[in-house]
Amino acid sequence: MFTDGRFARITGFFIILLTAYLLLAFTSYLISWKADSNILDNNDASFLIDSSVSVHNWTGKLGAWMAHFFIKRGVGIASYLILLVMFLAGFRLTTGLRLLPFSRTFRYAILGILWISVHARLCFKE
Repeated sequence: MFTDGRFARITGFFIILLTAYLLLAFTSYLISWKADSNILDNNDASFLIDSSVSVHNWTGKLGAWMAHFFIKRGVGIASYLILLVMFLAGFRLTTGLRLLPFSRTFRYAILGILWISVHARLCFKE
């Protein structure tokens, strides 16, 4: 199964779809975080199945929760670098083409995530 080229292309396609979904979720979170913060801060993931809860995120409750997890509880705005690495991996698996050197981009993304998240925590203490 893993040696089949179709498996790599399908996996890459789903990684690209997940990246697009998370890009939309992260961007919407940056716009609507004030409206959704009460719901996301005070609840765990169980609100995802509660039909009485609604969020303003364009990707729905799952996208709002994932964006809140990555941006507020995770590495902050540096989460977009994770999306860059995911897109490059998905594009490479799908087409076999290299847009950027993956290992160098991965290293710079890790350094960028560390630097941006630590710098933002020091400068913008909550």
